[in-house]
Amino acid sequence: MKILIAGIGGVGGFIGAKLAQYAEQNDGFEIYFLSRGKNLEKILSHGIELIEPAGSILARPSIAADNCSSFPKMDVVVLSCKSYDLENICDNISNSVDAETIVIPLLNGISHSEILRRKFPDSILCSAFIYIVSKLEAPAQILMESKSHSLYFEHISSDSERLIALENLFKAAGIHAFCVDNIEENIWRKFTFISPIATYTSAYNLTKKDIVEHAEHATNLKEMMVEVFALSQSLKIKLPDNILEQHWEQFLKLPDGSSSSMHRDYIFGKPTEIATLSEYVVEQSQTLGLNTPYYNKAIEQIGKSNYN
Repeated sequence: MKILIAGIGGVGGFIGAKLAQYAEQNDGFEIYFLSRGKNLEKILSHGIELIEPAGSILARPSIAADNCSSFPKMDVVVLSCKSYDLENICDNISNSVDAETIVIPLLNGISHSEILRRKFPDSILCSAFIYIVSKLEAPAQILMESKSHSLYFEHISSDSERLIALENLFKAAGIHAFCVDNIEENIWRKFTFISPIATYTSAYNLTKKDIVEHAEHATNLKEMMVEVFALSQSLKIKLPDNILEQHWEQFLKLPDGSSSSMHRDYIFGKPTEIATLSEYVVEQSQTLGLNTPYYNKAIEQIGKSNYN
């Protein structure tokens, strides 16, 4: 089985390191990395390091490169890039994807599915998402900040055997993966959690601890959760009635210093996912006649922010 991890950041690095370590110890698997810059240089020279609460591992993929032109056809592609890089990544991997390739996108947001259907209309596209708190701490060094994680991808009945085999492979490699039905509801469960947090932490340069300790910030974040939940209801997405309470409890369990990957990108002057995580909510809400004053204010504040 040939598996390509396209994007070696906090998410792709975690999955890639786990799979690469497994492939080193078991025959029949080849793990490919699509990476670039200093990240790629370090992977080629030393491998990829994953630091977890329980310990660290160092693993090497079968092949790592910044271009897939020489890669073979893949059985599975895990897309773990930022949404603003998706078009370019899809073009890069196009020669490695065919009608038999399972494509699993682990991107933040909702709107990327349209791009994937356009780029890979004949492939096996599995909607997916992951709950994890991890980041690229240094080139080829992934820091796992949470003690747990869970990866969910869509069960497609016509390819059930292959997808269940993939689920078993992930689990054997130490990845808590689940092939499930009703994936759209679960994707929206995650989106209604990360969208307001990513937007608010980026707008006001705050960590979880900052928000919890200041009543006004806590109230504003909760109101943003209400706004995105209202959007999900208007779109007929079935979420639990107490989803807002669940989200807040989940937020309180995050490490004090955590914020969001979008916030970190702003801090370091990188491109961000504001279009898919923030502006998408406002645009879709306006189409449905919903008001989003808290999102509007946060997005306006992001435009004024200068962390550098």
